[in-house]
Amino acid sequence: MKISLDIDGVFANFTDRVKEIASKLFPGKIPEGYIPTDWYYSDIFSKEDLSAVFNEISKTQNFWLYSVPYPENVSTLNSFLEKTNEHDIYFVTSRAPAAGLTVANQTRLWLEMAAGIHRSGNFTSIIPVASSKYKADVMRAAGIQYSLDDHGPTVEECNQVEGHQAFLLDRPWNRDREYGPRLDSVQQFFDIVTGKVN
Repeated sequence: MKISLDIDGVFANFTDRVKEIASKLFPGKIPEGYIPTDWYYSDIFSKEDLSAVFNEISKTQNFWLYSVPYPENVSTLNSFLEKTNEHDIYFVTSRAPAAGLTVANQTRLWLEMAAGIHRSGNFTSIIPVASSKYKADVMRAAGIQYSLDDHGPTVEECNQVEGHQAFLLDRPWNRDREYGPRLDSVQQFFDIVTGKVN
């Protein structure tokens, strides 16, 4: 079986990295404990603000190496990987370019060092894409059967790929409407795709 996993918002806390950058650019603008309610932080940022944040990300040396992992999700993934070598795992991620190492190399090092994810065998690929709109093309081209993502439009698009089933990991920023099958945990995803539950 071929499985695709998103990283930011699923295994890595991208929100805290955005807040870290934004607090330097716009001191006092982000409320304490802030969690975005949409993908664009539109309740606190203008489009220009968000563009400035991403511009700063592009200049930050090895930005993607310093995301904090979501411990429960990383632990679930490690447990899954320890139990099986039967599945090809793809990390398909939409990450903006940043200074330093390539996005793919930053991502690989983050998985190994920060998240403690090590796997030989079918630990197949890290596939960075320039935009999430290209993820469906990757699913189609690689023949990936299942994916987990926190970006609603990506789940919708991937579910248009024949032979593919995409699932949405429930997050505060993707509750504006239904995008496809919504799951409460990474474990629930693994249970479904390995046939433990219907």
